[in-house]
Amino acid sequence: MQKNYTGVVVQSGNGKIGKNVFSTYRPVGVTCPSSCEFLDNGCYAQKWHSDLSAKHAPVDPERFDAEMTLKALPIALGKRKKPNLVRFHTSGDVLLHEKVQVDYIEMLVKWATIFMERIKVPVINYTHAWKMQGTEVLKNFTRASVHNVADAVEANAQGWHVAIAVEKDKIEQTKQELKNVGLHGVGCPFQTHKIQCEKCKLCVVKGSDKRVIMFWEH
Repeated sequence: MQKNYTGVVVQSGNGKIGKNVFSTYRPVGVTCPSSCEFLDNGCYAQKWHSDLSAKHAPVDPERFDAEMTLKALPIALGKRKKPNLVRFHTSGDVLLHEKVQVDYIEMLVKWATIFMERIKVPVINYTHAWKMQGTEVLKNFTRASVHNVADAVEANAQGWHVAIAVEKDKIEQTKQELKNVGLHGVGCPFQTHKIQCEKCKLCVVKGSDKRVIMFWEH
């Protein structure tokens, strides 16, 4: 894992997502909803190397765009190896002090579109801010990150693909609760079978595939 003080890493080297993944970071807390139950309470992005990268990552949309131009444009031009996967928001979210950061979202959509349509690389992303106006434009590459079945139902009804955080000892119970409301829960393949994200790609938003991805604390 290379040291990262820009918020953008060309090859992450992360043991979970894989070695050839293009990833981005944002600061935890200032860009996240304060209602997130994991904030300062076990958030994976506040641990180990992710914490360091998140703390130094920018919130300014223009700086983000500049770093993406520097590191992603050569990929688009065929001058740098194409990644197997793009992972936006390895830490953080699309807010700034509890408000949707519209100008940042515009940049995010711009670069997600370049990767998906021009470079032909799958993109994964998650947001806790899926209920907030202005985040709808993220739906074609972003999963709503929820903490209970009721929110999973609501997010699904609003057209989001969904990821849900569950307690490890309640995986089967949650899967049944999802089934009871017409949703199909699937455990994260890395957590169940150690299949890295760059090979799995289950979290990539795919049209009518509305399986709910279940994560437990990690």
